[in-house]
Amino acid sequence: MSLKERSIPVFIYPTELTFYTGSQSTHKQLLTLYNPYDFPVRYQVYANTTDKYGVVDPKGTIAPHSYVDLLVRHNAPFQSNCHSRDKFMITMQDATTSQILGKRCVLATLLPGEKDSSSVGDDSSHSYTACESSHLRERSRSKEPDPSVKNYFIILSVVFIIVLILPTKCDENEQSSIPAYLHVGVAIKVIVAYVLGLITMALLKPC
Repeated sequence: MSLKERSIPVFIYPTELTFYTGSQSTHKQLLTLYNPYDFPVRYQVYANTTDKYGVVDPKGTIAPHSYVDLLVRHNAPFQSNCHSRDKFMITMQDATTSQILGKRCVLATLLPGEKDSSSVGDDSSHSYTACESSHLRERSRSKEPDPSVKNYFIILSVVFIIVLILPTKCDENEQSSIPAYLHVGVAIKVIVAYVLGLITMALLKPC
């Protein structure tokens, strides 16, 4: 498929935002855009009523296999605006050519009163607190070591431990079933022990 013919599904959560006039916590909600593809994409968010809403970072780039969290604010949570069905249009574009690859619509509704307490744990809306915790999780993941690197360190540690277990050259006069070429010098063991200590600290260091 050529670039001109390429079209991709747009993944967004949630697909509908519900605000309540009496619940101030719902006046700021989180909209998450996902990029499950192997290439970066550019996004842009449009609102059909810009006077009612504010979007933090309404355009930007999403790295491959990543996502971005956008904070959506309702700037006019008044009774006169209740039950109106507003729309956000999200477009995904090629990061190089800016060609539009896909579009997705998100509905936004303002309802009177307060949010039902029984739906506090509902995932259909995200609060500003959820936005902050999501960014913290993202930073924690960026600090975690790559699994392949961690496995390499573990294998290297096992090898170093075996080296330390081998007899030293100063013990060559003693009878040993281990061949002489496997006897290791004291200087080498000291270096190996030092490096093993550094690897152990790196593996045990908290994220």
